[in-house]
Amino acid sequence: MTIDDSRFDKRIIQKSLTNGGITRKEYERYLGALKDLSGELDVCEAKLSRLSKKLPTKVMDEEDEL
Repeated sequence: MTIDDSRFDKRIIQKSLTNGGITRKEYERYLGALKDLSGELDVCEAKLSRLSKKLPTKVMDEEDEL
């Protein structure tokens, strides 16, 4: 994302549209100009497992052990 693209950040787009930071037309033009990268995806599989130990429930110091 370039500096100019930060106005269209997915995390704040609704706020930008609501407070007038960008117009709906600008947003639609931005979306239309995005390159289609759907053909460049990679599939990856992951196997998740539970930890055998419970995770700490407090902030630990360097001297603390799990």
